[in-house]
Amino acid sequence: MGLFDQITGRGVEKKIAEYADIYGEVLLGMHRDLEDHRRQINALTLRCEQLRKQMIWGAAAAFVVLVLSVVIVWILHFKG
Repeated sequence: MGLFDQITGRGVEKKIAEYADIYGEVLLGMHRDLEDHRRQINALTLRCEQLRKQMIWGAAAAFVVLVLSVVIVWILHFKG
């Protein structure tokens, strides 16, 4: 940095621009990371909802099987 740059503040201006570029790249990288995390959270939320629905249907099916088994055992018990 020469004397002229020191007097005019050009050296300081260059440093500010350099730091602004670096800071901008850091912010863009953070934004990309946050967007990736948002997409992952949305995908996981959707998958959790799908699994919850599967569990409900599975529990309902198990209940139906249980009721039918009880009915069959009851019929066989009173028939025999």
